[in-house]
Amino acid sequence: MRLATKIFLLLFGLFFTTLLLDIVAQYYFYDFAYPGYKQNQIYRLVYEIKDEVPNFQRFTNDFFSYMNGIEDKYLIKYKLHSSNTSQLNLEYLTDNDIFFESTTDKNVTTYHYYTKIKFKEGEEWIIEISYSLQVLGEMLSVFTNYYIFIFMILAILVLIFAIWLTEHITKPLLHMKRVTTNIANIDFSEKCEVNSDDELRELATNINVMSENLNRTLTELQVANERLKDDIAREREFEQMRSTFFSTISHELKTPLTIIKGIATRIQSRSMSPDEVKVQLNSIIEEVNRMTVMVQDTLNYMKMENPEDILEYSSFNLKMLIEHLNNKVKHIMGEKKLHIHLDLDDEYVEADSSKIMTVVTNLYSNAIRYTPDGDHIYVSLKRFGSKVQFEIENTGIFIPEEELDRIWEPFYRLEKSRNRDSGGTGLGLLITSKILQMHQSHYGVVNTSRGVKFYFDLNVDPDFDE
Repeated sequence: MRLATKIFLLLFGLFFTTLLLDIVAQYYFYDFAYPGYKQNQIYRLVYEIKDEVPNFQRFTNDFFSYMNGIEDKYLIKYKLHSSNTSQLNLEYLTDNDIFFESTTDKNVTTYHYYTKIKFKEGEEWIIEISYSLQVLGEMLSVFTNYYIFIFMILAILVLIFAIWLTEHITKPLLHMKRVTTNIANIDFSEKCEVNSDDELRELATNINVMSENLNRTLTELQVANERLKDDIAREREFEQMRSTFFSTISHELKTPLTIIKGIATRIQSRSMSPDEVKVQLNSIIEEVNRMTVMVQDTLNYMKMENPEDILEYSSFNLKMLIEHLNNKVKHIMGEKKLHIHLDLDDEYVEADSSKIMTVVTNLYSNAIRYTPDGDHIYVSLKRFGSKVQFEIENTGIFIPEEELDRIWEPFYRLEKSRNRDSGGTGLGLLITSKILQMHQSHYGVVNTSRGVKFYFDLNVDPDFDE
């Protein structure tokens, strides 16, 4: 049942009950309360008359004026009877008593009171005081005839009042019900708008505040949930990568161990000259060195995977670091007759110098390894705003476009045969990418018209910024 209907029925029932109780009360008053009340009133009035009459002479204007005033005030009738009248039963009357009787004519009850009075000159008379319920009955009859009319007026008033309540109370409540239903359905687009300055407005304001808080909380939970999903997905991806990584590490370590075992078996099973043994031992040392570098790279990579690992930032001259490294690898480039071209700005950066040295070393080694003999390597260091960008480009070789993103994968080699003669552990670029990610650096690799270019950027040290 609608709230407006309940209010209408409640008000209608209240008014109807009030009207019904009024009708019952009137008839109760007519049958019981009023007669008893009037009887006590007339008794007191008769005694009052008995006390006042000795002050008047019989049949004077003062006496009639006094009695007429009583008639009008108490709605009674009076008659005077001679003390020796034959119409009354005088044996019931004494000097101080009041004789009472009632008569009924045409369903109308009349009450009569008789008592003896003495006028000023000493004459004794009998006064009759009577009153009738006819007037009260006529009033009740009139009210009864108009009760239907009164009932219709009350019904109209109740309807008007119910409409007013609906407009000022029920309608705002229904509006708030719709808004709270939307909130329950996770729809926070609609707000409560109540113009009244009362508790309904306070309730609407609280609903709006609750809606905003729920919306904000659910949004934060949704963002946190999406972040958690991403974290779970990354964790699964990381676990998959770790599993693949260790599987590949096992494979990569198995190869030099197999070679070492094969060489040792040959030395053990065959007679060899000292020179042949020396060659075989050099091969073992070469494989051990390769395994040592691979283990060290693996340890470095695992250290960077530790979330507690932090960068040790310092300010250093990146140009000097590159020049120092360039001098260290000159002999290697000389063996391959490579031509190095440097274009370096003198810039200070804020970064972990040891880890950036690892990055530059890996990129230098990668460029030297894959540049054909006699070709060129271009190294540049340029300032762009608050960033310094390092670039190293080697000529004579290209990477298929579809494999550019895979260059950072562990143990990825451009040669599908995984030719071990090309050198490297297959972890250098992976370690490089991890270090640059830790520095929040923008890095990448692209094919150029001359070959392949690797690049990354670092923040300029503001203390050395001109």
